[in-house]
Amino acid sequence: MNSKLNRKYVSSNSILWFIYILIAIILSFGLQLPYPFNFIPLLIPIAVVSVVVIVKYPFFGLLIYLIFFLIRPQEFLSILSRLPVPLELLTASLLLITLAFKLKREDKLQLLFTNIDKSILFFLFVAFLSMILSIWVDLAWVEWYKLFSYVIVYFMITQLVESKKQLNYFIYFIILTSVFHAGTSILNYYTGTYEYRMGIKRAVGMDSSHGSPNSLAATLAFTLPFLYYIFLIHKKLFYRIIIISISLLMLWCIILTGSRTGMVGVIFISIYLIWQNKNKFVNIFILVISSLILWVVMPPQYQERFISTTDISSDTGAASSAHGRIEGFVNGFHFMLDRPILGYGIGCWAMANQSIYGRGYFQAHSLPGQIMGELGMLGIMAFIIWIYYLFKNMKILKIYKFGDIEFNTKVKFLVISLKTQILSLFIFGLGGHNLYRYNWYIVSAIIVVLLNLKRNESSIISISNDKAKANELPDKVI
Repeated sequence: MNSKLNRKYVSSNSILWFIYILIAIILSFGLQLPYPFNFIPLLIPIAVVSVVVIVKYPFFGLLIYLIFFLIRPQEFLSILSRLPVPLELLTASLLLITLAFKLKREDKLQLLFTNIDKSILFFLFVAFLSMILSIWVDLAWVEWYKLFSYVIVYFMITQLVESKKQLNYFIYFIILTSVFHAGTSILNYYTGTYEYRMGIKRAVGMDSSHGSPNSLAATLAFTLPFLYYIFLIHKKLFYRIIIISISLLMLWCIILTGSRTGMVGVIFISIYLIWQNKNKFVNIFILVISSLILWVVMPPQYQERFISTTDISSDTGAASSAHGRIEGFVNGFHFMLDRPILGYGIGCWAMANQSIYGRGYFQAHSLPGQIMGELGMLGIMAFIIWIYYLFKNMKILKIYKFGDIEFNTKVKFLVISLKTQILSLFIFGLGGHNLYRYNWYIVSAIIVVLLNLKRNESSIISISNDKAKANELPDKVI
């Protein structure tokens, strides 16, 4: 009798079965609707599950939002572009509200800003001033709003990645997004979707924001240092074979993009990472052999494309490209001379080049030229301060020892990976205008996450020491 009364008629399994049956009914109903409305019933349960995940588990909510931020399905799935309110905006808003409640609940509304946080906010403020003082405010606003969204994502990462395990998951997620970009781009390339430019077929990405050949190559190249980090922390052969396979997939996609800057970046990243390793000369030998094999299997059109990088005679595309980069730097310097404090405004380099100087609507193709032309001397100062604090804090992280000995080794490898990415951003910046690329903010956020882990560990140790001292005191002090 009592056993019947104590029996649970509503168990977790019964709830799951109920949800499964409900979703099945909704989907079967959706099949009767015309395209694209037949996808709406599918989106309803996905939306409900996503809302629950974001509210209950903000870190996984962050990963959901990063799908929109890094993969950008809203740019190649028509059903998402037809929604009355952008799904990525709804996700970001819900995540920010959840983060606000989380900080309030944990009494963290008085945020402790690191020097990196302050330098990024200062850079954003300088960009804002350049926008309101620009000749083309509407054009500058579009670029500043994108920069503002990057800063929001930066703070989301620094506040929601709170443990060593979550940091690893976050890095794995970034790698998976790049695997998606490489895999889909290669598949599209071999099924006839590519861009024909510079006399060769060039692989492109699925999205429109970072889907151009050069941008796609940069996205994959900046992920390679993370793969190096994962390779070093995993000793098992099975995992290392997977990591090497992913690296080869990305490298082949970079080749198919025909991006000479991308290949130069890969060579720089490879040599720099090898030089950080103890077995330098053995790894250099392996790199040389691997490069020769890759060169042999590379299609002739890409061999000719990459050989042209060193051919700077006056009648070649490489010479024209090189001169364009030099002109971007020189013209940016002239822009700064004409408007020294804040330049012509964020995102206005090409417009100034066309409207003011009559040279055509061309981008800077030079990171220094872009900073000088768009943000002036104040922008140069803000950017240098930001980079200075990145390197300063990476140096601190290499010196500081965490309580977890194994994690100390991981931090050492991760710092090398992050430094490689920053240096490669500069290398790519010699041939491209990547000042507002999101990678700057992801690298900065990971450094701050490591600093937060260090601060939290120090706080725990301090509290433990205080408790130990308190226990040593007598019950009554006379």
